[in-house]
Formats: sequence, structure tokens, C-alpha cells
Amino acid sequence: MTVFDGIASLTITSTTHAASAVTDALGIMPTLSAEKGALLSGGSTWSVDVSAEQASAHAAHDDTAGFASVEELLRILDGKGPALALLRDGGHYEMVIRWHGTAGSTQGGFVMPIELIRGLAELGCSLHGNLYSAVG
Repeated sequence: MTVFDGIASLTITSTTHAASAVTDALGIMPTLSAEKGALLSGGSTWSVDVSAEQASAHAAHDDTAGFASVEELLRILDGKGPALALLRDGGHYEMVIRWHGTAGSTQGGFVMPIELIRGLAELGCSLHGNLYSAVG
């Protein structure tokens, strides 16, 4: 089945600690950042987002074409697993990777290549995915 890529994001939140500390720890500028106490924010939020369009220029593997945004997010976060673990220690930060795509059929299943699964595991974050049907 064909999977058409959407967006992959790493979102890190905290009710007690600053989003700027995530930027300092990872050395990555976020796509979105809001500090605790900011308008419409119950805590701090730090996120880096990669769209399929952004990722397609860097896609390295044909078999990950439907997951180019995940592959690009992993490239951006390469080597950051230990820093993410330090941020998680003590329970000060919660983090999740979100991905969504569109299926080329009415069946919503997909197969993610093992190299992407390994890369996600090294980051120590849960993946929340949604696959929507393009058939309608």
C-alpha cells in the first residue's frame, strides 16, 4: 500500500521547566516554543516539526518515501537520545513524536522500515501516529 507522508513532530512539554532549556540541551532551534505563563499556555512547549515537503529534499531511502518526514526528524535529532533522556529524568519534561499520513487505499495499515523504528527507539520517545484514508 502507498502511504503519502504528512508531518512528523517532536513535542516536549513541561508544567515546571522552561522550553528554552530544551533548546539549550539539544542545540536545535524549535519550530514552535512557548514558555510557562505565556498567553494560552498552561506550561512550556517546545516543538520541532517537519512536513513532507521539507523532508522530500533530504529523503535518503526509497523504502522510507511514505515516512520522509520521520526520516528527516530523525536526521535532525541524530545523536540527541542521551540529551532527551536527561531532560526526561526526574519527570520534568514529557515528550512524544507525532506523525500523520494518508493511505492510498481504504485500509489504514502501514509498514514502517526497521531503520526508522531503530532511530525512534534511540530517542526514547513514544510515536503517536494517524493514517487517514485518501479514498473517499
